[in-house]
Amino acid sequence: MLKQSYIYFAIAGEDKILGGTLDSETGAIEIRHEIAVPWGPEALAIDPGKRFLFVGCHPRNASKHGSCESKMYSYWIDWQTGGLTPINSVALQDAPTFVAVDQTSRFLLSAYYRAGKAAVHCIGADGAIGEATQWFESGGGAHCIQVDTSNRFAFLPHIATSKVNINYWPPNGNSNHILPGASNTILQFKFDDATGTLIPNAPFKLPGERGGGPRHYCFHPRLNVVYFANEQGCAVTAYALNPTEGTLTPFQHISTLPPEGYDNYASCSSLRVTHSGKFLYVLNRGLDSVACFSVDPTTGRLKSNGLVPTEAQPHALELDLDDQFLFVAGHTSGCLTTYRVQEDGKLQPIASRAIGKQPKWILVTRQET
Repeated sequence: MLKQSYIYFAIAGEDKILGGTLDSETGAIEIRHEIAVPWGPEALAIDPGKRFLFVGCHPRNASKHGSCESKMYSYWIDWQTGGLTPINSVALQDAPTFVAVDQTSRFLLSAYYRAGKAAVHCIGADGAIGEATQWFESGGGAHCIQVDTSNRFAFLPHIATSKVNINYWPPNGNSNHILPGASNTILQFKFDDATGTLIPNAPFKLPGERGGGPRHYCFHPRLNVVYFANEQGCAVTAYALNPTEGTLTPFQHISTLPPEGYDNYASCSSLRVTHSGKFLYVLNRGLDSVACFSVDPTTGRLKSNGLVPTEAQPHALELDLDDQFLFVAGHTSGCLTTYRVQEDGKLQPIASRAIGKQPKWILVTRQET
């Protein structure tokens, strides 16, 4: 018998996290917990042991919070109720947009979009976030960082400069600044999980697709394939991962927009591949849709499987652990839509509800049987 699934939402505009139960048969959500988290919670991550939840905050209202200092928080998960107990927090000079835990549960990785940095912090046996083992300055637009399943490699994508976001990247006067401009690149690292250190791989700087802007990425659960959502290019690029060297080679670039084209502004945000590896979903902001793809089980190549309308300015999406439901939260609408994932990977909307102002992240988890 499967244990209870829980779902968590980072509600940045209301400085809180919501936690609730998820019915694995119907997709119904019951909110049971509301946890105040100052400084605008945006990014969530859970350790592989499923004991601790980590939160990255991005304060956007200095007058509300008194300063622009940010924080990361850690919480203990109560598997009887889904409740969260605070463990500790660490102050940060810059604001993270993405957090992830390494495969040993000993290090917390984070990416800093505006500051153009990545960092690694220690995690104690009790889940407490410790000192940083490394701060790495990479250039503006750093958006995401994760380790692969081997825990040996990590990638740091940077979106492309554009008229929309160029003014958000302050100049960096540090003489040790390695890449003054990492626009539209993926930085490739080796990861030393003994010391918690990112080591530039060779080649280090991998150019993105022309006009692409790699933003977030996910690993195929069985194949040596990594999928990147391109924010400015509104497309997905599939890369073959060399499991020995930890380097990426692109082999497919496919649009997330309608085949007839789209003339208005649009941009990609998040993406998820199903746990079965059969389907991939990507959010289009502006067009406000979910781009659906089927995945070739042998090559990992993508085939378009349609577009589904969704919430205004969709920012967050998540799958349940059985690939039965997809959840999408709208940054502008403040609402959550639940879709049933059908056998062919197409999406059927089954519920919509208000979830809070500026939802930024959704995370579904449960203990293993």
